[in-house]
Amino acid sequence: MSDGAYTTTSGPYRILLTLAAFVIVIAGMRAAADILVPFLLSAFVAMISAPPLLWMQRKGLPKWLALLIIFVVIGFLGFAIALVVGTSAADFTQDLPRYQERL
Repeated sequence: MSDGAYTTTSGPYRILLTLAAFVIVIAGMRAAADILVPFLLSAFVAMISAPPLLWMQRKGLPKWLALLIIFVVIGFLGFAIALVVGTSAADFTQDLPRYQERL
């Protein structure tokens, strides 16, 4: 345009449009968190588990056995993390009166 008016592809409008799109995407992600978080967690676990699964299959293990081993290892790791967090929470609860006294 020759009259100097901004078009939708010019700098300030593009920045404003990008920021508006960003806000809408973040709001949508917050609204869908109940669905999005378990989906992303399962995708993460699948991506972490794929290389060991493929390695075990290349070594000659049947797919069902490789999957069983992966499930057991993931279950053990989850249990170990839950145990550490539970122990830490119990220790914190036990020491809470001392922290309150110091505060």
